[in-house]
Amino acid sequence: MTDYDTHWKEMNSHLFQDFIAFFLPELSSLIDFSKPVVFLEQELHKIVADNTKKGKKISDKLAKVFLKNGEEKRILIHIEVQASAETDFPKRMFTYFYRIFDQYSKEIAAIAIYTGGKIPKNYQQYEYHFFQTILT
Repeated sequence: MTDYDTHWKEMNSHLFQDFIAFFLPELSSLIDFSKPVVFLEQELHKIVADNTKKGKKISDKLAKVFLKNGEEKRILIHIEVQASAETDFPKRMFTYFYRIFDQYSKEIAAIAIYTGGKIPKNYQQYEYHFFQTILT
């Protein structure tokens, strides 16, 4: 059985600049790639460590980059390499986002890659409704 998660993680580490240029070209043009990219996997694993992955290996990446104007940014690259949709995927992306934001108080760009054949319902957003509280 092929371990696609590990291959994606390795590819994104080795080809990070190309990856960002392809998926986030506007951000890529602002990043100062002459400064080293710092990958924060261990920090990310501590932040999201709970039962949300139900024993699955976390293949997500968290990278700290610097912009050409000197600003520091963190980019969450959430990689899902699977053929079937997860119903809680938008919620999990939101959960990771707010945990990272809470930890670092920095702006975050999040990327999710879904390689399945059928586009999941509501894949672009997470919605929460409870009485008059609405979060999208």
